[in-house]
Amino acid sequence: MARPLKPTFNPAEREELHRLTSDGPLEMTYMNNGEYERQSMRTSEPDHLQQLLNAEQLAVTHSHWRQAPNYQLSPIESRHSIRVVPSDELRKLVYAWQDLADVMETSTSSAKQLSPRLEHFFAAYKTFMLRYREELLQQREVFDPGLNINTLRHDIDKHLEEGFDYYQQAIRSHTFRRAIKQNQTNHNRNRRSLLNYVEVLLEAYPSLYVLHLDLGYNVFNDATMLKATYSRLREDLNALLHARHRNPMWKDDLVGHLWKIEDAPLRRFHAHLFLFYNGVTAEHHQQDVNRLQQRWIEEITHQEGALYARRKGQKSVWVPENRGYLITSNDVTQVHQLKEYLNYLVQIDKLFGLETLPQARVFGKGNAPNLPTIAPNE
Repeated sequence: MARPLKPTFNPAEREELHRLTSDGPLEMTYMNNGEYERQSMRTSEPDHLQQLLNAEQLAVTHSHWRQAPNYQLSPIESRHSIRVVPSDELRKLVYAWQDLADVMETSTSSAKQLSPRLEHFFAAYKTFMLRYREELLQQREVFDPGLNINTLRHDIDKHLEEGFDYYQQAIRSHTFRRAIKQNQTNHNRNRRSLLNYVEVLLEAYPSLYVLHLDLGYNVFNDATMLKATYSRLREDLNALLHARHRNPMWKDDLVGHLWKIEDAPLRRFHAHLFLFYNGVTAEHHQQDVNRLQQRWIEEITHQEGALYARRKGQKSVWVPENRGYLITSNDVTQVHQLKEYLNYLVQIDKLFGLETLPQARVFGKGNAPNLPTIAPNE
């Protein structure tokens, strides 16, 4: 048997993921007939996260199983049908696989990338699920006057055991272990890169004025959402960032920036953009959110763009969207909360990420400032 897998997230990390994921509706700012409007939109992102976590939990539990889950066949002679009744284990397996199928369908990336364990779990049972998923989920009867119960049992056993054996063999293979290690290495590298960047900024400046923008597109416009692709977002984001060199409101006190692209249900591709200003000039940037909103929606996306924010009364998150806030380098709580949110932005990549072209990126950052060097004592 393969060595049992361990969960990707411990209970505290799972709780933190739920806390930082937007719950309830988001407030979307967009243009309608030349006028700015704000409207609520329901987000299924918490459901998306829960589906991934449920599937991951089953994939871990599966690694402890010694045999394929069982079921019962109940013939109904009066209707020439047979009902497939799954055990609790098989029912959970079917629901977990269906959760992954839902995630893959609701995400709009042209190439979705599940974590190695979820990828193998999904692939292992694909044939079985395509044949018997509906019968198992809904306990739908199999209608076939000429079907023999032994023939049906043989077919179910064959595909179910093939899936079980495939997964057990996959998770003990060298290829799987290398993929798990590479996935963890990539995540740690990305996480450390973002956190190190912020640490250097806080070391270089006593305080930072931070703007967090959640940039996307108008979900109420179907034609716009058809064009809300990764390539479109990167082009629009590049246009916004390239303008910083000639935009008078950014001047010389924009000391850093970073961005992270995500693909979510309903609102599709969107970007979290953080702009870091020298804190001593914070009062000069009180209106920057409005100016950047206007530039994003009116100039760059030609009224197809939108900004998103959590509505008041939802779970408390210290790093608000589409607002500015001052952070001082000696405030341990503020620094921790900023790092906590940046860590959250890359945590979900452990389960599900965007598979882009080799030269494409899903996060980026500006150049780190040069810190003064201190000559050693002679």
